[in-house]
Amino acid sequence: MTDRAERARIEALLRGIAAVRTCERPSELARRASEMEVGAVIYEVTGHEGPELTDVLQTLRRRFPDFPLLFVIGLSDAGTTDRAAALATTTNPSSMVFRGVTDMRSTIDAILDEAAARSAAGRIIATVDRLRPDLDPLVRDFIVHTATSRNVARVSRVTAALHASGRTLARRLREERLPTAHVLFWTIMVLRAAYLLRDPFSTQQRVVDLLPFPDQSAVTTRFHRYLGMTPSDRARLRNADRIFAHFEALLTKR
Repeated sequence: MTDRAERARIEALLRGIAAVRTCERPSELARRASEMEVGAVIYEVTGHEGPELTDVLQTLRRRFPDFPLLFVIGLSDAGTTDRAAALATTTNPSSMVFRGVTDMRSTIDAILDEAAARSAAGRIIATVDRLRPDLDPLVRDFIVHTATSRNVARVSRVTAALHASGRTLARRLREERLPTAHVLFWTIMVLRAAYLLRDPFSTQQRVVDLLPFPDQSAVTTRFHRYLGMTPSDRARLRNADRIFAHFEALLTKR
């Protein structure tokens, strides 16, 4: 939703970071976002936003409160900045960057990581609720916290956050005929890592930086163990059904 020159500039900024899909109409943006065809939305504020676009962005935020939404704003026109601020109050973007001032590349990295985390967590939780709708609440909370928290380094931190003991969690897992907390924890971490690596521009080092893998060798080892593939197998990683097959088997094995 920018003119050709601005579109080329944004694509140049994102080269080597992410693939870009341009939406020409607000309705197209709404469709792509609702069908999860895009991981994040980058919008160049022009100051000429009509009610249709505003409505689409507001609807997107209501339906997906944590959807990564980035506004790019020019400083040459003070009116544009004012209009961007007004639009932000009703659409609540994840971040706003100023053209020529803010380091857009690092901001894009951050929102793409956020998009991957959101997608992975959503699929993990939906899989649990579909296959084990009556799962013990503590076990479900353990899975949800492990799937969604940004600062989870080990099982003990998850149980502490849930105000539960490791012994209680272990007993509940046995009652549900599920694997140990350690196995479940690392299965979920590998799924989160897999979603990061579905982005063709992401790297194993990025996984190490964001998730509790000690090094790249550990990423490879745990991918073999929990997914039966390597982290460099990007074609297979793009198949969500394939990477979730092992997790689904863990949940349904009785």
